[in-house]
Amino acid sequence: NFVTSLTIIILVIWLFGGGASLLLPSPLHEHEQQNEDTFSYKKNKKKSQQLHQQAPRLLSSSDTTTVTASVRGNLGPPSVVLNSGQDWLKDRWQAASDMHGTAIKGSHWIELTFDREIYVTKVVLDWEAAYAKNYRIEGRKLLQSKTSQKSETSSTSSTSNVVEESWNILYDGADSDSKEEKQKLIHIEEYGQSPGVKTKTPLHIVHTIDCSTTSTSLVEGQKKNNEDIDAIQILRIFIRRGAMGWGVSLWHIDVYGVNA
Repeated sequence: NFVTSLTIIILVIWLFGGGASLLLPSPLHEHEQQNEDTFSYKKNKKKSQQLHQQAPRLLSSSDTTTVTASVRGNLGPPSVVLNSGQDWLKDRWQAASDMHGTAIKGSHWIELTFDREIYVTKVVLDWEAAYAKNYRIEGRKLLQSKTSQKSETSSTSSTSNVVEESWNILYDGADSDSKEEKQKLIHIEEYGQSPGVKTKTPLHIVHTIDCSTTSTSLVEGQKKNNEDIDAIQILRIFIRRGAMGWGVSLWHIDVYGVNA
């Protein structure tokens, strides 16, 4: 009849006019998630492009970098690792308590703080004969976060806290990666003869570690994807134990990369 036909016509017009969309779940949240994922991908891709487009250069120098360590040791201060000297007694840092190389007990670290944030592509560790294999290279940012600020008629006062982010693991000599994978990241060169030692003992054991594709971050115990290349301002060599029984000793530390 007429009423039924009119109802069908109105229903068809309503359907083709977009009314049916009101009955369907909105895809807005899905689009927002896609946009967020796209933004994160583009951000990480931009970091990667920035890292590869700039020519890496030596970033660690005594003019722009400060050095601290877990112990002073018995030879040169930690800052000597930024020098180019070759004096066996003065120009290397050693976590030992005497000239016999007696190791100071426990794990040790030596830390470089840069004057700006950087992307690390390569780290060169020039060990003495008292070298290490079981160590990791890690970095993090150093951020200033203002916690409170108030202004009055006669004076202005503010307080701030230094916020240190979680460590980014750039290389780990004791991780679960296969030996083949580690060999792709580290190149080892030995030369010279350690003085006062009759047996063949190299004076320099140089570890060159490729960090350009291994920037990972520990967040709640989980590693980020390798594409998440993070800028850092503090780089630390955390040494779990030495390889030779003596207190570990470093001639030089060179850090290569680009400014963030």
